[in-house]
Amino acid sequence: WGEGEINFPVTADMEFVTDATARAEIQLGGATVALDGRTSLAVLELDEGKAVIHIEAGSIDVRVRSIQNGDVLTIETPDGTANLKEPGAYRVDASDRANHA
Repeated sequence: WGEGEINFPVTADMEFVTDATARAEIQLGGATVALDGRTSLAVLELDEGKAVIHIEAGSIDVRVRSIQNGDVLTIETPDGTANLKEPGAYRVDASDRANHA
């Protein structure tokens, strides 16, 4: 793992992890994804009109500024999946099952 860089291009198969006091923000087309501390996020797919991210643990705030008709931002967690198809502000929390044994 390494420290994040400003304006580093995001592509599919990238993973982002924040420690307890860290925060991070990534841009996916017309959406901004803000990672809280102790969050693990993977970009599974990133194509024209479709993005799929997976949150294994932690919390994100998503701000969808604009989205074209038919486009979708899919957010997967261990507990379920959300398909964002409209502009808005969203919060997604994922439990860290490894720490809840």
